[in-house]
Amino acid sequence: MSRKPATLMRSIVLINPFDKLPGEAFRDQRYTFLYDTLKRRGCQLTWITSDFHHWSHRRRSHEAVPEQDRNHVRLVPTLPYTGSVSFRRLVSHSLLSFRMWRELKRLSPRPDIVLCSGCVELMYLVALWGRRHGIRVIVDVIDQWPDLFVLAFPAKMRRFGRLLFAPWFYLSQRTYVYAAHVTSVSKAYTLWAMRRGKREDWENSSHYYLCCRKDTNLVRPSKSRETLRCLFAGQFAFSYDLETVIEVARRLWGQGRTDIEFVLVGDGYKKEALVRAARGVGTVTFPGWLQPPALGEIAAHCHVALNCYTSIATQSVPTKMFDYMQWGLYILNSLPGEAQELLERYEIGSTYRAEDASRLYARLLQLAGDIETVIAKGVHARETFDAEFDAAVVYERMVDELLMEDVAIANA
Repeated sequence: MSRKPATLMRSIVLINPFDKLPGEAFRDQRYTFLYDTLKRRGCQLTWITSDFHHWSHRRRSHEAVPEQDRNHVRLVPTLPYTGSVSFRRLVSHSLLSFRMWRELKRLSPRPDIVLCSGCVELMYLVALWGRRHGIRVIVDVIDQWPDLFVLAFPAKMRRFGRLLFAPWFYLSQRTYVYAAHVTSVSKAYTLWAMRRGKREDWENSSHYYLCCRKDTNLVRPSKSRETLRCLFAGQFAFSYDLETVIEVARRLWGQGRTDIEFVLVGDGYKKEALVRAARGVGTVTFPGWLQPPALGEIAAHCHVALNCYTSIATQSVPTKMFDYMQWGLYILNSLPGEAQELLERYEIGSTYRAEDASRLYARLLQLAGDIETVIAKGVHARETFDAEFDAAVVYERMVDELLMEDVAIANA
């Protein structure tokens, strides 16, 4: 049964420093969709964000924001950084958190609801402010910070990392105590946050997947029946296990299996090492970082999507899974838990044990031997995306169930 949109005048603040703003040449992200949906609903809307684009490491200007959106978007000065894992980024996030919190405090009148996602310090300050002033603050867990910080340390140094980041763990725990509602990008992340806050009020929790917008301009699929093409699209960063993929590719190449190819699209600090590891393997290519149209064109010729993560990765159900679904690809996955459950429920992929080259090798041989079934499951993946995971569907539901309902409570 469909829910009627609320008719109350709503004053809502979005706090997110990372996602694409109106007018930016980048793919739409979670808060882009939420902003567009709330604006279309006629809300009194403010988006507090950063004047530094996290993904391109470039400055944002207010003039680049479309004129009709400038009164809704507040750019907060941010210390720039280049490395995703760096001390400077940590300092930048701390300074930004205080500045965004200060920007929130300046708003008059105060909002009915604040939806906040971002740095550990930011979410803590906003949740505490909401608790003190009786403002409904919903925290949105996109990443398991600061746990992810500790994983950046070598295995033998992680106890030290946990001690070093003890203040951030304390702030994280208090955030989930103070928040009026905890939402996230997966069931697993919500469970993690509720447990950290030692909460049992599950009625004040939810999750909405990191879905993408349906692309109506996708290239018509053209897939070989003789060669199995595998695609990875993303960052070459420490959470992603492309080393095992290349190890398997080299083994297959050495056996003369030129009918299984690997297209590794993206960039990151691991790239040079990965290119060296794949040297001499003719079935592995690195097209670089591609814009969505070019990436979609490559995907149209691929069969299998590699959702390949390390055994210590904290990701639960990443955005790339929905990209892969939309492109009509069979998903070969190494994430246990929720990602594996989704693939099994919809019968659109399979899971191997992370960093297990033997199991990945065996599974690829099976898929190469039954390409017709792989293609059919890819078609089903696209149908599943259209029915269940199109951002237009997911974020309309998030606004209806979370923000519209909550403002009715706040204004009662």
